[in-house]
Amino acid sequence: MPEVVVHGTRPDSLADGSTLDAAQLAAQKARSSDSAQLLQDIPGLSLHGAGGFSSLPVLRGLADDRLLVKTDGISLIASCPNHMNSPLSYMDASKVDSVQ
Repeated sequence: MPEVVVHGTRPDSLADGSTLDAAQLAAQKARSSDSAQLLQDIPGLSLHGAGGFSSLPVLRGLADDRLLVKTDGISLIASCPNHMNSPLSYMDASKVDSVQ
């Protein structure tokens, strides 16, 4: 089998402890009322449309039930079984000032 060489560049990732501020979130806020959509440009994060209010985030293979979502230091958990509502569905995207 012939050798296959792949060349590419790694996208910049959001380092641990990094923050997306209001200026960085402004474009996403204008496009969607879904708070999960604010995170769509973060490398390693994907969103799965679940219908309803908010997409389900997956970060580096960890689904929404394995991610810790906090608002002002308070942990949010899904209150519905079977991934019906993501914790992000409880947040109004227009009120998000930063993401850490």
